[in-house]
Amino acid sequence: AHFLGVIKSGALTHEMMESDDMNVRTYGDSAVVTALTTTKGKFAGQEFTTRERATDVFVKQGGRWQCVFSQLTKFNKK
Repeated sequence: AHFLGVIKSGALTHEMMESDDMNVRTYGDSAVVTALTTTKGKFAGQEFTTRERATDVFVKQGGRWQCVFSQLTKFNKK
């Protein structure tokens, strides 16, 4: 709820979001999507660029796919 409040307030804005290394696995009416993402934006007036591993879980309900879980982990190349 806190994260959604930050977005609603306008404190966090996204200028660009790109995904690569995407993998989609479906399990009936559920799907798991993993990707490596690059995001550029502003948080509290400060510009940022970040690379993250993203995992999203979707469930198909009423003929529509809805994201029910999303998790990001900062990704640093070694």
